[in-house]
Amino acid sequence: MRLFRERLLSSLLDKRAISLELVHKLLAWRHPGFSVHVGEPIAAEDKQRLEDTAGYLVRNPLSIKKLVYLDGQKAVHYRSRMNPSLGRNLAAAATA
Repeated sequence: MRLFRERLLSSLLDKRAISLELVHKLLAWRHPGFSVHVGEPIAAEDKQRLEDTAGYLVRNPLSIKKLVYLDGQKAVHYRSRMNPSLGRNLAAAATA
């Protein structure tokens, strides 16, 4: 995971797709959010598997339908399944 993260960030930096400041921020994260599955390669002829994988890669990380903007509070709420450790199904983030 670390090697993948370093190589990916280095490549993006070389192509000027991200800034050095952003690289430093990403490297400072406690949970880096990088993972890699090393499994069987997908054959070019296996169109269904390629489409399924591509669909998974481009899906939204969260559902827009679960977001609620609270204008008076300048906050966004995200409603999800009940989180047993938090005892709630709602998270709020202040907006700028």
